[in-house]
Amino acid sequence: YEAYESVRPFRDRPMFAERKILYELHHHLNHYNIFGGGYQQGALGLMREHRSLLLTSTASALKRCGIPHIA
Repeated sequence: YEAYESVRPFRDRPMFAERKILYELHHHLNHYNIFGGGYQQGALGLMREHRSLLLTSTASALKRCGIPHIA
């Protein structure tokens, strides 16, 4: 990944953190489906983290547009 990022950085791209969590979540859900219980808490934690990031980024976008956000 270091060589790839030196040519085309991905950490600075829009919504990188959100997409990274979804990528990890896909694997957690797949492992949960195949192997069972041990991956459930990891998947749920990633879902909570993704929800939190989306709520934060949505609130920021609404604020920039001058639209009131209802929590």
